[in-house]
Amino acid sequence: MPRATLLPQRRKVYSLLEQALARAGKVGIATFVMRQHEYLVALKAENGLLTLHTLLWADEIRDPQKEIDSLPGKAKASDKERSPPWR
Repeated sequence: MPRATLLPQRRKVYSLLEQALARAGKVGIATFVMRQHEYLVALKAENGLLTLHTLLWADEIRDPQKEIDSLPGKAKASDKERSPPWR
């Protein structure tokens, strides 16, 4: 997978953003454009790195009921199956 590198003058800004997200225990939601396509992403601080995770827009999510003819129904679980194995 190609790796993006930052210009030296931008490193401090991204470092501060990574530290702020890590300290707050939160993620940031953003958009960016690459190759004439706009992406929805989550910015996350992970092990000292600022990572981007692509997300889907609402209109990109398909309805399974319309896509798959016969979806299985809901299964019932017994009390034994729902109880932890160490009991």
